[in-house]
Amino acid sequence: MTNPPVVISEVPHSSRGASSAHRWLKCAGSIQLIDRLAAKGGKVNRSGPAAAEGTTAHTVASTALADESDAWEFAGMEFRTSDWNFVVDDDMQTSVQKYLDFVRGQLETYKDKNPVLYIEKHLGSILSDDAWGTPDTIIVVPGEKLIVVDFKHGQGVSVEPDGSQTRYYGYLACENYLPDLSAVKEVELWIVQPRIPHPKGVCRKFVTTPTELDDWWNSVLLPGIELT
Repeated sequence: MTNPPVVISEVPHSSRGASSAHRWLKCAGSIQLIDRLAAKGGKVNRSGPAAAEGTTAHTVASTALADESDAWEFAGMEFRTSDWNFVVDDDMQTSVQKYLDFVRGQLETYKDKNPVLYIEKHLGSILSDDAWGTPDTIIVVPGEKLIVVDFKHGQGVSVEPDGSQTRYYGYLACENYLPDLSAVKEVELWIVQPRIPHPKGVCRKFVTTPTELDDWWNSVLLPGIELT
């Protein structure tokens, strides 16, 4: 008997969230344009099969991190989003496992520092009701550093770790998990993108500080939201 698909609940996304910040920071009117097209019955591609496949991979990854399992244990499982079904195949297992191994490697590296792991926590900002999102993984190494990891399962576009999405998540992590900006010395922003070859490897980092992220948030992100 075949098991029924695991239904993935729809997760709300801010129209001014991290994943689309690269667009609306450059084109403030794009949010209203998309909303108007949708209101008039226009076809707006908000979530295609690639995004749904990514959601499935993220569900497997976050579940495996939480219960300390490995990707192979999900082999053959079927997941259903609102419009698409996906089976966890060898390719997805390999991609997810590389992400799991990376996160667990970071925890092992700093095990003597008592690191704290946060998996897909919904975070907001007291500075704007429109600014919120769900980073894939945050690791707080007390007194030393904050590590933010963004898992990219897709094969379409190579993503760099110093972009607006990782900075957005990095700031939210600082605001929500640090008592003040001097609590850690640095913030590591990581992209783990296993399915696209890159000269710097599939795991790439950008090192910044809480103060620099705070400056970016107040001088770039918040004014950008205001313009929308």
